[in-house]
Amino acid sequence: APAAPHTEAFAAAIEAGGLLVGRGQMPDGAGWTGTPGSSIFVAFAVLWPSPSRTGGASLAKPHDYLDYMCQVNCVAATSAGAEAAMDIVRGELIDQRLTIDGRVSYKVQMPTDRPASRYDTTTPALHYAVGIFTVRTEPA
Repeated sequence: APAAPHTEAFAAAIEAGGLLVGRGQMPDGAGWTGTPGSSIFVAFAVLWPSPSRTGGASLAKPHDYLDYMCQVNCVAATSAGAEAAMDIVRGELIDQRLTIDGRVSYKVQMPTDRPASRYDTTTPALHYAVGIFTVRTEPA
C-alpha cells in the first residue's frame, strides 16, 4: 500500500482541528501575518512522513499491513503556542481511526515526542513541539 494516502489522511485529520498543515514545508497562510515579532503569528504543523513498512499476517499475503509513521512538527511564536498546536494534533490523531480509501485503520498511536524547543536562528525566535505518530492499516 502506498504511504501518500496515509499522509493525506493525517493532514485532513489535523486540518479538521483548525490547524494549517504543510508537507515538508510551511503551509500557505501560516507564520507571521505582517512584520515578524509585531504581527500575529499563525501556528502550523509540518508533516515529515516515513516511507513506512509493509508486513503481513501470513506468508501468503506478506504486504497486507502498512505500518505508517509520521513526524509532526508544530511551530508557533511562543512555547505555549507550540504546545497548544501539538494539543490539537494529539486530539485529532491519538486513538482515532483514519479514513483511507481501500484501507481499514487501526487507532493512531504516539509512541514518542520531544520537549518543546526554541529555534533561535530566526528573528524573532520560533518554538517547536515535535511528536511521532504511527498507525497500522490493512486492506478493507
